[in-house]
Amino acid sequence: MAQRQAYRPAVEAHLNAQLAASLGTTISLAPDDIFQQFRVGRWRIVYANTTISDEAFLFYDGRPDRRPAYLADWAGAATFDEGPEIIAWLQKDLPGLPAKLAACFAWHVTQARDK
Repeated sequence: MAQRQAYRPAVEAHLNAQLAASLGTTISLAPDDIFQQFRVGRWRIVYANTTISDEAFLFYDGRPDRRPAYLADWAGAATFDEGPEIIAWLQKDLPGLPAKLAACFAWHVTQARDK
C-alpha cells in the first residue's frame, strides 16, 4: 500500500499530461484511487481510478515515480474468452513486457476483476 501511495503523484501527473489535457480537465487522485499494482521484474501495471473515465490500467517499464510517462493504458470491459487477444495486444504494443505479467493481466481483466 505504501508503495502505491508513493506512486500517486507521478501517476496523477502522467494522467494529466497524457489523458486530461485532451479532455480539457484536470485529474486529482485521492489516496485510495490507486487500487492495485501488478509487477514482474521492472515492469509494473498500476490500476487506478482516473476520476473522469473508466478505471485504467497503466503500463510502465519501471517505477512510475521514475518514468516520464506510462507506455500504454487499458480501460473498459473484457469478456472471459478475450484473454488470448489481450495477450497478443500486449505483446505487440509493449515489447519486453514479461509473458507472465501479460498473462496475469489478461486473466485479471477477463476472469477476476475486482475480486
